[in-house]
Amino acid sequence: MREIGMNNTCKPNFDIFISYRSENIHTVRPIAEHLMGCGIKVWFAEYKVLLKGRERFNKAIREGATNCSYGLCFTNDSYAQSEHCKKKCKCFWIALGHKIINICHPKQPLTLNKFPDLQKGNTFNYSDSIQVLKIIQSITGFDTGLSLDKNPIDRSKDIFFNKWY
Repeated sequence: MREIGMNNTCKPNFDIFISYRSENIHTVRPIAEHLMGCGIKVWFAEYKVLLKGRERFNKAIREGATNCSYGLCFTNDSYAQSEHCKKKCKCFWIALGHKIINICHPKQPLTLNKFPDLQKGNTFNYSDSIQVLKIIQSITGFDTGLSLDKNPIDRSKDIFFNKWY
């Protein structure tokens, strides 16, 4: 049985667990799919939890949050007001501590008041998908297929990075 906690020596089944409010799915899904396309093992509720019962859903979330190397949260005041997200964030912090990347989408005061532990780690303001992927690569070392040079990659003709979908 896998022991839960930051000092866990078992190899996690997932590289990164993504936490978000469903209203932000159009921002989060392309990032999750890009990471998966790069071979990164992503725990993403939309693809991993096909359950109807809330109890089974919560159990799947807990197991996912405690069975990954890193956590990626997309937070805002709507996230902070969600009881479900509060529980998820608590699981994250217990399991991963400083290995959580918090993307404020947008940065709002309630989020930081409700989740003060997130301020201790890696917190960034959302600007675009490329920025988030570069942050993930920089912190985790996962290859997101992007250059971390100061010269940005021209993605103007890349379907993933255009917002027409």
